[in-house]
Amino acid sequence: TNPRQVSQFCELPFKIYRDFPLWVPPIETELKQIMNRSKHPYYLHSDAEFFMVEDNGELLGRIAVLHNRNFCNHHDQKTAFFYYFECVENAEAARLLLLAATDWARTRGLNLIIGPKGFMRSSGFGLLIHGHDRSPALGIPYNPPYYEKFFDDFGFTKESDTFSGLLNHHLNEKIHLIAEKVAKRGNF
Repeated sequence: TNPRQVSQFCELPFKIYRDFPLWVPPIETELKQIMNRSKHPYYLHSDAEFFMVEDNGELLGRIAVLHNRNFCNHHDQKTAFFYYFECVENAEAARLLLLAATDWARTRGLNLIIGPKGFMRSSGFGLLIHGHDRSPALGIPYNPPYYEKFFDDFGFTKESDTFSGLLNHHLNEKIHLIAEKVAKRGNF
């Protein structure tokens, strides 16, 4: 609820990804809306908490942990999700963030934690393991390569794989003509 801390939480990725030219910045207002418990509809049925780790005033990492009661009731599970994990290359800071998330979930009687997985189904999910040298695909996360070790060291295991591909050409060249006509008709 502290505006300064909300800004710090939102701005951290810009520090972490300043040397990652393929990173696509988030829409800043979206995160601030999600953090507003009195206005965002998620909090009508569920709860979330946001954690940050700092060292001598320097912000090192952040994480959100979610208790989506609708999901738990529908699936008859006691599952938490974590999202918005961002951390400098500091294993202890990452461990503290993941520990805070799992402890928060445990105190609410949740016995499983999955992530990164966001507030909505349309939120990106998972962790980029290969392809850090390529522009991220829609719905596929982009993160530093060292995140994989953070999660492995904490004891997380992979639930599934998601693949994306790169199409260098279209099977039917007419698609380019159609795209040009559509672009001329609208504000695309």
